[in-house]
Amino acid sequence: MEGFEMDDENLNLVMLVTGEAAWNSDTEGEWGTIGGTSEPCSLSECSGLDLAVIGDHCSGKSSLINALRDLRDDDTAAAKTGLGNSCTQPAVYSFPKYPNIRIWELPEISPNLQPERYLKQVNGKLYGIFIIVASEIFKEHHGQLAKTLQSTSKMVLFVRTKIDSDLEAHRQRLTAEYNEDQLVNEIRKFCIESLTKGSVQNPDVYVLSNLQTHKYHFPLFRSRIENHPEMIKSELIHRVSKEEQEEMNVAFQSGGLPELVSKVVGSLHSLENFPVNIGVTGESGAGKSSLVNAIRGVADNQEGAAGTGVTETTMRPASYPHPSLGQLLIWDLPGLGTPDFQLENYREKVGFSRYDIFIIVASERFKENHAKLAKWISERDKTFYFVRTKIDSDVQASLSRRGIPQEQTLDTIRGDSLKYLQEQGVKSPQVFLVSALDFNSYDSEQLLGTLSREIPRYRKRAFLRSIQIPTSQMIERKRSSLSSEVWKLALLSSVAAAIPIPGLGIACDVGILQQNVLSYYKSFGLDEESLNRMSAEFGKPVEELKAQFTSPQPTDINRWLIYKLLTNSSGMGLMVTEYLVRGTPIVGSVVAGGVAFQIVQRMLNGFLRGLESDTGKVLHCLIHSQLE
Repeated sequence: MEGFEMDDENLNLVMLVTGEAAWNSDTEGEWGTIGGTSEPCSLSECSGLDLAVIGDHCSGKSSLINALRDLRDDDTAAAKTGLGNSCTQPAVYSFPKYPNIRIWELPEISPNLQPERYLKQVNGKLYGIFIIVASEIFKEHHGQLAKTLQSTSKMVLFVRTKIDSDLEAHRQRLTAEYNEDQLVNEIRKFCIESLTKGSVQNPDVYVLSNLQTHKYHFPLFRSRIENHPEMIKSELIHRVSKEEQEEMNVAFQSGGLPELVSKVVGSLHSLENFPVNIGVTGESGAGKSSLVNAIRGVADNQEGAAGTGVTETTMRPASYPHPSLGQLLIWDLPGLGTPDFQLENYREKVGFSRYDIFIIVASERFKENHAKLAKWISERDKTFYFVRTKIDSDVQASLSRRGIPQEQTLDTIRGDSLKYLQEQGVKSPQVFLVSALDFNSYDSEQLLGTLSREIPRYRKRAFLRSIQIPTSQMIERKRSSLSSEVWKLALLSSVAAAIPIPGLGIACDVGILQQNVLSYYKSFGLDEESLNRMSAEFGKPVEELKAQFTSPQPTDINRWLIYKLLTNSSGMGLMVTEYLVRGTPIVGSVVAGGVAFQIVQRMLNGFLRGLESDTGKVLHCLIHSQLE
């Protein structure tokens, strides 16, 4: 640690005076353990999501885990299935494409389940999502477990497996023709009613087959998992390569904020292939999928096209690459207003935070829901466009019925759309009138031109979104590293406070604290020299950078400020006053040493947390100025 060293002799003296070992210091969680060690977690280990799959014997939970991981039951890495493979201990499996996501198979449950005891045995606090599986009806013990989980605000999903067996049994029993979709929905309704009667709140039920993952509710279930915030966070973070994240981390740990900003800004100029997500959203039947195909230059019946049809064909967000605009992914989102995607849960179910840009589609007039979508997007400081599809039908109808020429019809529709959206509180809406069937006409060229022109800006914003969490973790690691040394300063302070020489304790405290607080600024890269360097390199006035601070300015760190900070600390005020006013010894006892230890430690840790926050604010200020 800069500015202070403690040899073994002094460390032993400190431990004798305070009566405690250094590693028992109250450092408010600076010491963490991973896998039973005290090693600090890596950037990739500090976040993630754990899913727990629970069910009775032979409920199909192992097969469900394999299906979610796109594995067959006989694949090498698959969870073991079959009558002879009972799960007696929690078993963890990796989740493809998501390095920070883990899926756990928990031990089987039975009707004599005691929820609190079971969750304690399997360390229930670990998991973010619980999936309760049943192959027949959901029973009382399933409901009891769900209620216990819901009482702790855990997300609980219910999966009714083996629906293919039920359907086959109905085929053999019934002579009359039956509706498969209707039967699936009836089983789901029955499951919801059973759970509701058991006091489960708003049960989220999926009826599916582990063998036919393209049918029934499996796409909806997979989408629910994939659109969890931690899943999306993992996706966004890993748009930036591990190597580049590690280079940023090395730059910051070695050179502070100036080096990190230089690295980030340098990356902003080489993002030609950085992925950007465009979400195409709107009501069911508006022509979203056809628009996705038209923007990509793909016919609806061509291989690789988004599925189209009279009914809603998109049950989960699906991405399609643009053939010529680099890593531009156009996402066909499920239709708003269908039974499974109502406005109140739409953002959550389609994973709104995944997308960098939105295209809001309507085939007739724009409605209140479209305006609400736009305002939600605007709140996230993201771009959106309105696209009015099937415009050829409107033009033809106006011409044939009322003799209104094309340009007049287009001007009327565009004007009415803009007026309505502005009345609904949408600021500066951009509206494009297109036809997927005749995509070379109307406003298609303007739409494509706008997208192409704005892509570089979108890429920069997407990149900055993706590094937000990793850079926050880098800054937190710096704070944690410095905090791990605070106890040494606090212990040295407590030794000085325990020696009965007038003024020694407070003088020692102030000297140590002033010296080391200044070294903290330098370590983060917030000292005067670093601020001046960043101001010159990135064209941002020093005053504007300092305006991001909530901590004192580095030039204000002096002995009297330290006195003030100590005086504001509970228990230290009296000590400081006694010395300053009367010149008497601070305390001169072992008890005084213990008080000084706690107060100095608390003050320095608080100071470091403030600098951690300030570093993030200055970083945000600098890198976002490069977008202007």
